[in-house]
Amino acid sequence: MIKYLLIAFIVIAQLLGYVLLFFNITWAIISFVIEAILIIWLIALFIKDKRKEKEEDDENDYSNY
Repeated sequence: MIKYLLIAFIVIAQLLGYVLLFFNITWAIISFVIEAILIIWLIALFIKDKRKEKEEDDENDYSNY
């Protein structure tokens, strides 16, 4: 659920950054920095989930039977 919210906020920050480029460059840069932070956070969540999934697969590996 949090991944979907992060993706939505990333899209909003991206669009807001482009709009703000026409009005205030400082706020546009802040918007793009926030977007970068959210992308890093999203990637970290994907890595965490993948590691958890791999651990579960290793625990449930019955290939030696």
